[in-house]
Amino acid sequence: MDRRKALKRIGIGASAGLFLPSLLTSCKDDEDPKPTIDYNGTVIVIGAGAAGLYTADLLVSQGIDVVILEAGDRIGGRVKSVRGFADFPVELGADLLKSQNSLFLQRIQAFNLTTVPVGAGRESIFFFNGQALPAADWQNHTDFVAAQSFINNISSYSGEDKTILQAAQDVGLDPSVYRLIEGQMAESLGTDSNKVGISGAKSSTNLSSNGVDIALANNPVEDIFFSVFNHLVERVNFNTSVTSIDYTGEEILIETNNGSFQGSKVVVTVPVSILKSNRILFVPSLPEPKMTALSRIGMTSAIKVFVKFNKNFWGQNVLKVFGGNLIPVYTSIGPEISVSNRTLMIEVFGQDADALRVLSDEDLKSAILSDLDQIFDGKASLNNDITGLIKMDWASDENIQGGYSYPLVGGSDNDRIVLADDIDARVYFAGEATSVQYGTLDGAFESGSIAAQNIITHIKEEKSQ
Repeated sequence: MDRRKALKRIGIGASAGLFLPSLLTSCKDDEDPKPTIDYNGTVIVIGAGAAGLYTADLLVSQGIDVVILEAGDRIGGRVKSVRGFADFPVELGADLLKSQNSLFLQRIQAFNLTTVPVGAGRESIFFFNGQALPAADWQNHTDFVAAQSFINNISSYSGEDKTILQAAQDVGLDPSVYRLIEGQMAESLGTDSNKVGISGAKSSTNLSSNGVDIALANNPVEDIFFSVFNHLVERVNFNTSVTSIDYTGEEILIETNNGSFQGSKVVVTVPVSILKSNRILFVPSLPEPKMTALSRIGMTSAIKVFVKFNKNFWGQNVLKVFGGNLIPVYTSIGPEISVSNRTLMIEVFGQDADALRVLSDEDLKSAILSDLDQIFDGKASLNNDITGLIKMDWASDENIQGGYSYPLVGGSDNDRIVLADDIDARVYFAGEATSVQYGTLDGAFESGSIAAQNIITHIKEEKSQ
């Protein structure tokens, strides 16, 4: 496949056309790297999302033969970008980075892409007791202060594991603050407060208390993926859904809807929802410790919506609006990446996502306006009609089936480590759910790096025997 056909196949420009020639030309014309490891085997990577692509990228750079099996018709997984909807690239999937030390940023640092801290210096609004006010104006309200203290002390929680909602109830928080907790904590963790385990959540890098997020200022994440990983496209078998992995023989046999594949090693990077659904039959079955780890990791519905208004009525310096009845948290895109600053982002999970999934776009617009009118005293619909809405329902994607992983009661970071463990140096696992930085691009890339490094180490050990 020539380069032009390859780029057309992966859909470059599908996000309305940011093309990165400096990145594309950085890969020599479809040349594979000279082998640095003499290895006659083939590594099969299942999944062409962030973890799978980065794993393959690192292995190919060492001259290792890689075949990628992707159930969908594009690369990127839970990365999906749209350009043209607003005056900034809209990220319908993974977007923010949690650290300047992110492996993703390191991978693209040579291209001098601009990053910006999101939210620094901006304030959040809390809708509580029928009023929408910044945190400073709530400091004399006992229930509000108690809720913030509860949230701030999650990282040092040492009691019996339970859901966040149960923990809030047990310390006597007033029910009036539960919606704030839903927006400030549970939605950041990818599910409802009555599902996520407090012990497993306390170290999450997704919690807003862990620092300022980082965004790419001008470049859609998906286009960057297309550019950085375009040399891998010829290795990808699209629309190829894996049904079984048999690792009993000398070669690993992988059955798919598009025939059989054989490899010496396999890296499984599918979402945890797919692993838990038993859509892939493992022969022999996964080891008991890995099954136990899976039972303590959840993943639920997720919807991401961007809503564009005639004007900004929530405040130019506002970052988030917490406490809506329909939406527990609205995020203002803000001046860091949007000149007009009149777009709100909605990202909801679990029950909140399920409530939105059944609505048509028009009904969703009406519901959002009603919710915001309640918060802002009718300002949302007062000459401020919604001028655009775009959404992504991740639960409707049969190859993803939700947002990202979260810890159930009884879960801990150790479950991620166990899930990532290889089986007999033949079957490897990667993806955000296998990282203690779960739910992030950082974690997905980290997991891919670890899987690739382990494979390379094992190959060298095998050759030395």
